[in-house]
Amino acid sequence: MNSRKKWVTLLVLLCFVIASTLLYNFAIKPRKVQVKIAIFDSGINEEHEFFENLNFSSFGKYKYNGIDNFNHGTGVTSLIVDSLTKTQKKALIIYNVKILDEKGIGELTRMKEGLRLAINENVDVINISAGFQTYDAEIEDLIKEADNKGIIIIASAGNNIGFKVDYPARFKEVISISSINKDMDPSPTSSVGKIDFVSVGENVKVANNDYTYGIQSGSSYATAKVTGYLLSEMLKNDEITDYHSAYQYLLNSAKHPKTPTNKEIYGNGIIEN
Repeated sequence: MNSRKKWVTLLVLLCFVIASTLLYNFAIKPRKVQVKIAIFDSGINEEHEFFENLNFSSFGKYKYNGIDNFNHGTGVTSLIVDSLTKTQKKALIIYNVKILDEKGIGELTRMKEGLRLAINENVDVINISAGFQTYDAEIEDLIKEADNKGIIIIASAGNNIGFKVDYPARFKEVISISSINKDMDPSPTSSVGKIDFVSVGENVKVANNDYTYGIQSGSSYATAKVTGYLLSEMLKNDEITDYHSAYQYLLNSAKHPKTPTNKEIYGNGIIEN
């Protein structure tokens, strides 16, 4: 009788372990309570109706006001959050880091200050839909420091019409994104070189800084879509924690054109929902 009870107890325990494992793997993977993203751009119209239920941190506006008077950062941000659910949006904290002026021109000093801010605030992701052609050693050091802290950096490859990819997208610690059209052809303004992934960045609907909506094109918007795709997964579970896990997730998710393509144009494939 005791032997029978012992076997029944073991069987119950075994069933419990199996059930717990199945629940963990298929139903209740641990979710991030919060994800922090720094958006390096021309500012954001945080009052736009599209950003309802979003949390904006005041830290990103510590030196330069976060007003978008170039009509770029608002559209980029709208694409980043577009695929997120209402619950996911509430778990997101956005750092509005303005590095571009009203003409879309950025200063390296603002980029450096923004990177220091993101590092000090220990954000999870940095989206940089801007770039420059000149190498800067201090920015590379800051990029490496952010990478060492596990911060995932995604940047636009630039719209350089066949010329080389912009920095900081060109750095190896940064995931570089270029643009294609809906027919999967490269955008005419695309850069060439260190491309990691591509996404549709042509004729995409975005929020404008004047509370309206419009159509925009370019690698900035392709970058925003990839960042949003990655954020959606990060807010589901804790498996994406740094550059390597983010890169691998995108690599596993990438689609490939039917015909062989130039890796300097298409990178490792297409990221689209």
